[in-house]
Amino acid sequence: RKYAFIKQDRHDTITSNEDIHTTFEVVPEEADLVTAIYEAEDSSGSVTFDRGSFSSSNPGFSGLGYYDMSGDGDFIQWSISSYLAGSYPVSFRYAHGSTGNNGQRPLDLYVNDVFVKTMDFTFTDSWRYYKYTELVDVNLVEGTNTIKLLVSNGYGGPNIDHMRIGKPPAVVIKTNGWPRTIAKNGVGLLDGWGVDLNGMAVTMPSYPDPPQGDLFRYIFGRTKVELDNGSEKYLDIGNPPID
Repeated sequence: RKYAFIKQDRHDTITSNEDIHTTFEVVPEEADLVTAIYEAEDSSGSVTFDRGSFSSSNPGFSGLGYYDMSGDGDFIQWSISSYLAGSYPVSFRYAHGSTGNNGQRPLDLYVNDVFVKTMDFTFTDSWRYYKYTELVDVNLVEGTNTIKLLVSNGYGGPNIDHMRIGKPPAVVIKTNGWPRTIAKNGVGLLDGWGVDLNGMAVTMPSYPDPPQGDLFRYIFGRTKVELDNGSEKYLDIGNPPID
């Protein structure tokens, strides 16, 4: 198996007047896809929960904070409306910094009180590193729907930043204009929020790391980039494989 980015992608690897730079381009066929974000800390009354707590001590979240899930039986539930009946992809942005239970804190997903599946919330390497779960298709009815995540694994839950409904546009990632990989469900930052990478040219200030086989050696791989404002951040897709 090969991975998208290698040591030679660091910005100063080649000796020329041009740094190696990486760009992000939305796939035109998916440019019209839209998503909706529902924050965990929504104060409008549309979010209910059990005995966890809301916090903002670990930066990188969207909105005002996140829900720090507790033990078995704890849950967070969104009540949403304005959707026509049909199937919609849903995913959750979360942080998980514990290696207990082999780095897994699965949660049960319910829609309108009907069990859908147990979702994986895998170790992200830090409580300050946020990434999305897989996309799961759920059936919504016209009118009001409830979507709930429930702890039932004996190890507690992750920190839940927000729920996202809809599929983000796929993004082609290029190196000096040459396509390297496609982020099928979009790309963002592991340790930040609110940055639109589309059309931005970034460089890699350090060597990218491939996934190395266990929780303690970058389970998803790591790719650090320097943004156009000079800050250094990690991509939330890690160092994606190319099969």
